[in-house]
Amino acid sequence: MTITAPPRPPGSHTPNVPRLPDLTEPDDHEALIEEARKRARRRRRGYGAWALLGAAAVGFLGFHNAYGHAGGKQASRGETPRSTASPSAWTSGQLAISDIGRTTVVNGDGTNLHVLLAPRSQVTFSPDGRALTYLDRLGRIVSVTQATGRVRTIVRLGADRWAYPRWSPDGRQLAYAFGTIPGPTSIAVISRDGSNGHVVASNASPYFRWSPDGRWIAYADPAFTRILVVRPDGSHRHLAISGISPRSGGFGQPDFSWAPEGDRIAFIARSHRGLAVVVERIDGTGRRSLVAGQHLYDPQWSPDGRSIAFLRGGTLVVRELATGAETPVAQGAFTEHWSPDGGWIAYLTVRVGTDGIGRGAVEVVSRDGTQRHEIAQLHKPDDPVWGPSPAARQIHT
Repeated sequence: MTITAPPRPPGSHTPNVPRLPDLTEPDDHEALIEEARKRARRRRRGYGAWALLGAAAVGFLGFHNAYGHAGGKQASRGETPRSTASPSAWTSGQLAISDIGRTTVVNGDGTNLHVLLAPRSQVTFSPDGRALTYLDRLGRIVSVTQATGRVRTIVRLGADRWAYPRWSPDGRQLAYAFGTIPGPTSIAVISRDGSNGHVVASNASPYFRWSPDGRWIAYADPAFTRILVVRPDGSHRHLAISGISPRSGGFGQPDFSWAPEGDRIAFIARSHRGLAVVVERIDGTGRRSLVAGQHLYDPQWSPDGRSIAFLRGGTLVVRELATGAETPVAQGAFTEHWSPDGGWIAYLTVRVGTDGIGRGAVEVVSRDGTQRHEIAQLHKPDDPVWGPSPAARQIHT
């Protein structure tokens, strides 16, 4: 059995990042996206842990040559990821982009790119942006301080376990979904110092979200048709929302998003027109359909609460809640995430150039669609995850 060493201090070493192989078939763009989702769903059924979904979806494309900037110029072999991002994106914080066996961390403007080795789960930022948390190859959930590279073990699960961690908004507690492959999924909560660990939900799915005020954890059931909520201490667990579409996320998984006030959830539901973007209170009242149609995915509430972004096929759309106005801001998006300041949206994409070659990239777009920049080029990128800049906010210690 091979044991991978703990991650190096961020910035101490940046290995060559594998190139993105070209597609050899000039397939239709929408067909590429739909086939990626199908592959992701099949991979998920076979392997369980949701952190593998993004790698499976984009990985099937067999990317090899880097997707260049300024008209599609290809990067030379062995070159590390490049960016054409604008300095104006700096206030948007930082991005973590998981790859197979590594995670790239980069500022919202594309600067300060560095690569971590050894994550076995998707990486999540601490609420102050100073540390990265993930499951390592030894089956430990660890927190790595970016400035020093110091590794702190929070909980030991074992090498046969998968897990996906998320910090509470105040940074006092860490929730994580975990399980074995195959096997049931549970959700546990543990204090920042590794004490007081307890299971809050059994027979769950890996898809969960903290409410913005930290008072609730929402999670989908194993059938991906209901959303339940529970307090971080395990009390007051109840059904909040039923009738969600089981494949509402950008990679065929369920997805939902809390309103910033913590009283409502946005999700995809079945409707007489196929699907609908719906918001509903967590007490099961006030259900409101915003838009209906086919191929709707991945609703994400903006941090200021004024808009919801979602995918219509491969089109990334921002809908203003007050007026109902919709702005298509990007084409060919797989999945999207708002920046902490609400000014930008990061997404994965597949681009088919005039030469018929498909290439992958992580891009950011302004919420009005007027600015769009490529951030990083990776081998098999997973969902990009936003975190605040380290100096942007403080958390309780």
